[in-house]
Amino acid sequence: MSTILFDRSVACKCLDTLIGGYLLNCLIILLKNQIFQTIITAVSIYILSQYFLQGFIQPRVELKKLHAILSERILFYQEKITNGSLSEAEIKEIREASTKMLSHAWGVYILKYKRNQYVNISREINGLLFSSISRDNKDIIESVMCLKNLRKYKFLKVSFE
Repeated sequence: MSTILFDRSVACKCLDTLIGGYLLNCLIILLKNQIFQTIITAVSIYILSQYFLQGFIQPRVELKKLHAILSERILFYQEKITNGSLSEAEIKEIREASTKMLSHAWGVYILKYKRNQYVNISREINGLLFSSISRDNKDIIESVMCLKNLRKYKFLKVSFE
C-alpha cells in the first residue's frame, strides 16, 4: 500500500513539473506578446489611477464640500451670530459642520500647518458661538472678532464683502 502512495506522489510531482513547465512557457510567450503587454499596462494604469483618485483626490473634494457647508451656515446665520441670538438648533448646525470639517481634515493627508489651521478654525467657531451660548452682550464683541479672524482663511467664505 505504501508503494502505491509513493508512486502517486512521484506521479503528481512529474505531472506538476510537466504542467508547470508548460504554463511557464505559455507565460513567457504571453509576456513577449505586445498586445498582452498593452493590456497589462492599461489595466495597471487604470488600477493606479483609481487608487490615486479614491485615496487622494476624492477626500479633498469632500473636504471642499465641508468648507462650503460651513461657510454657508456662517453666512446664513451671520446676523444672528453678530447679535448673539442664535438658537440651540442653529448653534448645533454650525458646530456639527465645524466638527465634520475638522474630523475629515484629520482623515485626509494634509500638511501639518494645514491641520493647525483647521484646529484654529474650530477654536474661532467656538468663540464665535460663545455669545449666543452665554447670552451675554459683552461676548458679542468677541464673536465679531472671531468672525473677522475667520476671514483670513481663504478657503472659507464668511462675509459678504
